[in-house]
Amino acid sequence: MDIAFELDDLLTVLEYSRQTDYVPQPTMWQVLAGKTEIDLRHLVFSVLFLMLSQQWAGGKGVMFYSTEILSDSFHLSDEEIKHIPTIAQLLTLGIGAVGLFSVILGMCILDKVGRRTVLMVSSLATAISSALIVIGSKVDIGPVVAAAMYLFNLSFQSGAGFIPYLCASELLPYYALGSISGLATSINCLTLFIVSFIFPILDKAIGPYLFVPFIVTSFVTFLFAVFMMPEARGKSIVKVVDQYKGPIRC
Repeated sequence: MDIAFELDDLLTVLEYSRQTDYVPQPTMWQVLAGKTEIDLRHLVFSVLFLMLSQQWAGGKGVMFYSTEILSDSFHLSDEEIKHIPTIAQLLTLGIGAVGLFSVILGMCILDKVGRRTVLMVSSLATAISSALIVIGSKVDIGPVVAAAMYLFNLSFQSGAGFIPYLCASELLPYYALGSISGLATSINCLTLFIVSFIFPILDKAIGPYLFVPFIVTSFVTFLFAVFMMPEARGKSIVKVVDQYKGPIRC
């Protein structure tokens, strides 16, 4: 196996680290404001946006509330729900299995086609799947809702679900990695809490249109991937920073 390319990248990063060993480490606020030797604002925005949008796509809502949604879609009575496992529970197990397969699939193709391309396809397919869930709920056809939820998890987990977790280490130099990764993780966890909290509230408030907000979020993520997302495939951190340094831009 030829590892010369990876070794060259590693040596480049090590040399870059040595050169910056004696430079005072910038604070998180300096990084966010672009007041560092290299302006990282576009890269920082990309990392934070992806961690924020990941939870607003509705993936956790599908995993947490799929049994309840499917029970309503198939009009299961209280008596039927008592007989475990119900069709809704079995379908939920299948959704989880599809998610596992999707992550493995996404990881296999990630380095072949690039993060940006995978995210574009994944987020657009997630938006379409969300629309199909809305349509299935509106026309009140349980199998359509179930199939759309399977497609949703396949689409989301194969790209938009895991790519945000990779971006910080691939886009940011080491002196900004710790603080921005911490901020991005905090935003992701806070957003997860908010989405998990409001999901059942939205379900009661807008019923079959529950996934409309997630359609919007996934489509915005698709536009971000098309026009703004940095591509790190086959590039060292030094090359990525040099190519995408500067203010937020398309």
